[in-house]
Amino acid sequence: LGLYDYLTNLTKNKKLRAVLNGNSLLYAGHKNIPFYVHALIMNSYIESSYRCINGGSQITRLLIKQLRNYNVDVFKHSEVVKYEVEQNAIKKAILKNGDVVSGKLFISNIDPKTTLQQVGQQHFKKAYYNRIMNLEDTIGSFSVFIKLKPNQIHYMNKNLYFHQTIDDAHLAEPISEDVPKFLLAMNANEEDQKYAESLTVLCYMDFEKVKAWENTVNTVANPTDRGSDYEAFKKHYTDVLVNEVCKIFPNAKNVIESYYTTTPLSYRDYIGVNQGNLYGPVKSALNPLNHFIATKSKIDNLYFTGQGVNMHGILGVTIGAVATCAEILGADYLISKIKAHEEMVY
Repeated sequence: LGLYDYLTNLTKNKKLRAVLNGNSLLYAGHKNIPFYVHALIMNSYIESSYRCINGGSQITRLLIKQLRNYNVDVFKHSEVVKYEVEQNAIKKAILKNGDVVSGKLFISNIDPKTTLQQVGQQHFKKAYYNRIMNLEDTIGSFSVFIKLKPNQIHYMNKNLYFHQTIDDAHLAEPISEDVPKFLLAMNANEEDQKYAESLTVLCYMDFEKVKAWENTVNTVANPTDRGSDYEAFKKHYTDVLVNEVCKIFPNAKNVIESYYTTTPLSYRDYIGVNQGNLYGPVKSALNPLNHFIATKSKIDNLYFTGQGVNMHGILGVTIGAVATCAEILGADYLISKIKAHEEMVY
């Protein structure tokens, strides 16, 4: 069931359809996305958390702390570049620095396309490899993280979605200078939730916009200067978005302490997504089986997880993790453990 068809059958009021679908900016929605994707993501934001006071990076810190309680080794800045495969099973992962990691099971949470390339086409059936590699990817994004001067803009405990026109289909359109549609989110610290500590502004951007720099890589672990043209490119689109923000907060330009930008190249370099896409393959109600990626791969001990497999965004990460663990541990066992924990907590 497609989202647009569902809303069209629900009401003939175009503005109402646009409102009900207005926050599809959050997950790169489009008219043919399955209705369940929209419904589950929106439900998670209604019933659960939609922002972390003090920032989302604490999720990573707490997760690593818990992993270390279980004596798990965590390696930062350790990029996998290839795998050694014997008798249809991975024996070792080879890191960029030359280190070798052996294991019985391997779970990849980066883009499945990237994982298949790392393992090697020769280890998969041609039809399977070609289907995954030819899947249409979701669009990329351009975002600006703005650190504000203290006590300047009042904190609003909600996300804001800006559309210049009443578009009830909400196609994932890339940024344009005249009619940018964007998401604005605020953050505050625990001590002072009266004023915003920062703003994040996010809009869509095609990889074609940054294709001139596709052969460059720039991360904290591997810093590279992409050049003055790239900096000018980012500055241009930053100005476009900041000008829009100033229509809402007229004094915004004067209270910016600093800002940082991301492009599709940032997403590609940091989290291994093909061409910097936001959420892996496009999900479509027109051909739902085409974008289906099983958590168990065609390699005996290789599993997929993450937002590129099951569902978009942080909800996709959570659902994907449960699905992958269920494949390894058994669904009945895992669900019983989850239910037991819920009863203990509540």
